[in-house]
Amino acid sequence: MVKLMFRPTDDPRDMPAAGVVALSGKSVTVKVTGDQRPAPLQQIGVNVEERNPRPVSTPDDVDAFIRSSVEQVLAANGARAVPAGAQRVLALKVLTYFVQEGNTYSARVTFAARLTDAAGTTLWEGPMAGSYNHWGHSFDEQTYLEALSNATMDAVKSLLGTPAFAQAAAG
Repeated sequence: MVKLMFRPTDDPRDMPAAGVVALSGKSVTVKVTGDQRPAPLQQIGVNVEERNPRPVSTPDDVDAFIRSSVEQVLAANGARAVPAGAQRVLALKVLTYFVQEGNTYSARVTFAARLTDAAGTTLWEGPMAGSYNHWGHSFDEQTYLEALSNATMDAVKSLLGTPAFAQAAAG
């Protein structure tokens, strides 16, 4: 069992300027509005080093971890993460959130993202995806945390680097 904690090895402030400027000083609420991963939802990975794959799970709320991780990255880049009443709401539908451990730890996270204003008007919709690959010892909890954290940051980086998102966020 992996206890979820945001543990990136990359700098969360290393984000595309256009998206950072667009959200700088703005209040943002991050919501996970759905989880379309296959059951069991507590499974966050699998070790495929042996003949029989071994699942890797967490006792934690994966959606809450995703929300918190995205909030931390946005806050590190000048946005004000607030639970409600924000100028912008980033709604995420979880499509993939998984680490496959073989010769390396390969994390992949994908979301359907929607940005709205305070009134609920959709400003932008599109995909948000990230990945991370790194070697590590078998069943190493720290490496699972790094892989999921860095893949999540990569997804935020791809979002902030999307010109249409940055333009809508600045609106």
